[in-house]
Amino acid sequence: MSTAPLAVVIYKQSVWEANRRRVSPRRLPRAQWREWHRSHAAHAATMQQVLRVLRQEAFQVQLRDREHLRPIRRADVIIPLGGDGTFLRASHYVEDLPMLGVNSDPAVSVGFFCGATRETFRARLRAWLRGALPRTTLTRLQLTLNGRRMPELILNECLVTHQNPAATSRYLLHIGTRQEAQTSSGLWVATPAGSTAAARSAGGHRLPLASRQFQFVAREPFVRGKQPVCLWRGRVPARGRLEVLSLMPTGMLYLDGPHITYPFRWGDQACFGVARTPLRVLGMAGR
Repeated sequence: MSTAPLAVVIYKQSVWEANRRRVSPRRLPRAQWREWHRSHAAHAATMQQVLRVLRQEAFQVQLRDREHLRPIRRADVIIPLGGDGTFLRASHYVEDLPMLGVNSDPAVSVGFFCGATRETFRARLRAWLRGALPRTTLTRLQLTLNGRRMPELILNECLVTHQNPAATSRYLLHIGTRQEAQTSSGLWVATPAGSTAAARSAGGHRLPLASRQFQFVAREPFVRGKQPVCLWRGRVPARGRLEVLSLMPTGMLYLDGPHITYPFRWGDQACFGVARTPLRVLGMAGR
């Protein structure tokens, strides 16, 4: 007898659900409270539909809250349910397993990584089962901090910055045979998937999704006198390395947003390179 396929569904709390007991409706505009509630209802309806379809398609299902994730070793498919934030959080606990993201509220969520919505989930799941759902392989970055590989692979970007967002970031950038001491508001180190997000807003380049390169962009680099900043942005080849040495007493590394952080103090060295394990994403529309 064949074993039923296993789907791990990773979910989040809606904004309304997380704040309804902590924030009085009288403290917010009525329209904002109504929008939170509408979005919560859409998220809940999507959750119900996804679980219903999985049961009807004879899947085993494991539910995991994104706030309490651990590495996922075994599954046939990972289903982050929410938006790109939930997808990014889930990706840090997945190595070589396919992910089918479900955008639970397309009215407010971009869902760049998501391959399905409530309305399309059944059709996309069946297409995957018969091998007909497109798959995108996304480059991720490996961070090595002071010679130790960090467990989370970076899907979008890492921000190298001072712990205080109003303070100046100071670091030494080293790529190939070139190096430069920089003063800026921080440094973005971005994958191809993350090249249209914060890095592009800071002046970076848009990279093809299939690229094995990655890039770095300094935020608001400080120009001292007539001395130009030569390495304020650039691309790193697939087998290249980008090294950053901290010149800050209380620097920080932020991986794919605010939830995964590492202290980056005087003399700490961060090394970035393309990870051996890319991420397999199902049904992604691309760009």
